[in-house]
Amino acid sequence: MWTPSLLVLELIELLLLCLWLVNGWCALRIALFWDRRSGAELQIRLEALSELLVVLIPFSMLLTICSFFLTIFTADSLAPFLTGAMCAFGVFTFNGYGIALLTSKITLAIGTGLWLILNRVDRLNAEQPFFRLKFSCIPIFCVLVILDCLLLFFWLQQMKPDTLVSCCGDLFSTASSFTLPQLLNQLEQPITLWIYTALLLCHYGSGLAVMRCKRGLTFFSLSSLLLMPAHLLIVTLYVTQYAFENPVHRCPFCLLQEIDAFVFWLIYVGIWFSTVSGGGIWIFSLRKELLATPGSGRRSCNRLTACALITTTMLLVLMLVVILTSNYQYAWS
Repeated sequence: MWTPSLLVLELIELLLLCLWLVNGWCALRIALFWDRRSGAELQIRLEALSELLVVLIPFSMLLTICSFFLTIFTADSLAPFLTGAMCAFGVFTFNGYGIALLTSKITLAIGTGLWLILNRVDRLNAEQPFFRLKFSCIPIFCVLVILDCLLLFFWLQQMKPDTLVSCCGDLFSTASSFTLPQLLNQLEQPITLWIYTALLLCHYGSGLAVMRCKRGLTFFSLSSLLLMPAHLLIVTLYVTQYAFENPVHRCPFCLLQEIDAFVFWLIYVGIWFSTVSGGGIWIFSLRKELLATPGSGRRSCNRLTACALITTTMLLVLMLVVILTSNYQYAWS
């Protein structure tokens, strides 16, 4: 049961495992023994090693982010090989390792994105105030990548062509014993839309405050992080109904099989990008002197904030396009 995307995914995972083992070991040495004031031979070697890692680690992280989206695409391509599976959701849920793998991928994709922003902010200052912190995070990512590879191995090991799995229609039905769909059914209430609207207003309001007077950085970051599950919830509860023109088909993975699947890929990539760019603003609050005077720090903060706000607006526009071009009439109560 091999597909081209599965082969590419496994090769990328092996490459990532090797890269992160090297990154983790080297970064741990830097985090433990770095002393900028020392002129010892060890410090000189660590400085040379840090310059190498500044190139190698971002490459590893970009590859890690790509593997997240490739995993979803691969799971979708494996659905025809499993009896009963209609999309990636059935492939992920046929055993206990699939959801854990997806959670691990999401955590790594967001964490690595935030680290890239941390690295960018750190290099804006000649003193590099976050130098030890950013290298201390790398061993943690290394452990997560090892766990991710193990989850992928066990997930694929139990995947057999004759395995009978439940399709997304069964899993999202009211009679399903699966916990998540039961929770989603209870969340389809007007209060959910009101909370989502309130989060959006807080997001835009705090974003404008950050750009105008550099205040509310933590609040804006928090709203960006909270909007990620909120976006996914709205897509699952409402956008899917308009996309499929069916009130009971609410699978977010089946959207990737539609004729206009690229629109939904844009939505999912946009959710990740908005979360990372907005959540990364919090890093500037750790060193407010970067924003005290006009310079690269203020410009980077403004760019990240603008990216988060523009991406969120793009997400809303894409959702509205799906809703307005559909013939489905939602039964609002």
